[in-house]
Amino acid sequence: MQAKENKRTYRTQKASVFVNSLAKQCAGRDWELYADLIKYWENIVGKELSYCTCPVNITFPYQPNEKYRKNGTLTIKIPKGSAMEFSFKTESIKQQINRYIGYNAFSSIKLENSSEYVVPSHKKELHLSENDVIDVKTISSEIDDPDLRNVLEKLGLSLKEKEQ
Repeated sequence: MQAKENKRTYRTQKASVFVNSLAKQCAGRDWELYADLIKYWENIVGKELSYCTCPVNITFPYQPNEKYRKNGTLTIKIPKGSAMEFSFKTESIKQQINRYIGYNAFSSIKLENSSEYVVPSHKKELHLSENDVIDVKTISSEIDDPDLRNVLEKLGLSLKEKEQ
């Protein structure tokens, strides 16, 4: 008897099938929820918090018969040294996330320090005289490229501010 050769047939598949299986291997069963959190993080927590925070991990207790997973823990990366500030905001963040999802998916939030994220500094208003502003705009008016002109005007105004 001859041994049958296992012939592998190659069929085209949708990329979504491959991505779905790969995502489940990497991020677990709740990868779609995690992907939505990352994608809409700015809409959920607001622009200011989204600059310095990022969802890192979600975990849920074993719930085989539940339609929706609940009592989960969301881990969020925060800037190093700002744990106390964010500990006061965790309840608000948790409510915003649960409101976005549509049910109480997360019961707790865990904060993880990271040096990768920097708290955005608030822009201060420049207090310059009209003559200083006119001087900078006159000098920069010779530049044809509008993007370059805007950048150089901002630089000139900030340098004038430091002189004072």
